[in-house]
Amino acid sequence: MAGTEMNEVVVDSSSNDKKASKFKVGGSFTLKKEWVISWVDLKASVRNKASKGAAERELLKGLTGTAHPGTLLAIMGPSGSGKTTLLNMLAGKIAGTITKTGEVLYGRQRLRPDIKSQLSYMHQDEMIWAELTVKEQLNLNAHLRMPSDTTDAVKTAYIDDLTSKLGLGKTVNTLIGSIGHGISGGERKRLSFACELLNDPSMLLADEPTSGLDSYMAEGLVRLMKKFAHGEGGSSRTILTTIHQPSSEVFLLFDQLLLMHEGAVAYHGPTAEASAFFAAAGAAVPTGFNPADHYLRQLAMGYLDQVEL
Repeated sequence: MAGTEMNEVVVDSSSNDKKASKFKVGGSFTLKKEWVISWVDLKASVRNKASKGAAERELLKGLTGTAHPGTLLAIMGPSGSGKTTLLNMLAGKIAGTITKTGEVLYGRQRLRPDIKSQLSYMHQDEMIWAELTVKEQLNLNAHLRMPSDTTDAVKTAYIDDLTSKLGLGKTVNTLIGSIGHGISGGERKRLSFACELLNDPSMLLADEPTSGLDSYMAEGLVRLMKKFAHGEGGSSRTILTTIHQPSSEVFLLFDQLLLMHEGAVAYHGPTAEASAFFAAAGAAVPTGFNPADHYLRQLAMGYLDQVEL
């Protein structure tokens, strides 16, 4: 299991280094940071009203881990394993009836307003308006997300660059429309991704970004996310995403993997090393099988319950 490294790397965006940010505010380069997200002993529970004595149901059971800049991390697990709860805790979105303990650090810091401005959250359901064109939606989000002193010329240049990189250039003047009656499902997801990149975030959390997409479109979206994690258009980013039953092609695009089962961590480490982990536990991936499907099946069957993780 990965440790809890808590360093932060500062990237001077005024340099000509390949990692330099292309995002300008008021005509001058900003100072970008690359953040390590660390979580230590995260626990979450909710009161079970159906139970006599109002017992609490555990959602997360002491999770510890890290996500690093320049990596795309997949959070996977059977339904109800706590994937979205973990993502929401990392985003500081847990509230209400859920009791939570543990610590989340961004670099060496807890979540503050200035750090939160560097964190974007891509919801499973697209937060876009059917009545707007793609460009109008991006202009609206740019107005809401970019610093108030960002010039219109900078906004336009950044949006044009983003639509080009995300393959949205031919749709900018197309009405978004409703699902099935406007831009395609893949374009809707790429537009949602673009909206979350408008503030040039150092960290991005995405909840089931490939839901509703066929395997080809899902692969295209995850490839784009990996490019941006690795530094496309600026500094390296820390990107974490929950994902459900990816194809083998999509699964192997992820640099890091966090497998969850019943609120606990089953595996946290390089995606490429997960097969050796399962083989050592007596659950080797059969030849020709999708590794992601195999891992989820083993977790759902409880095969690793007796294995020391």
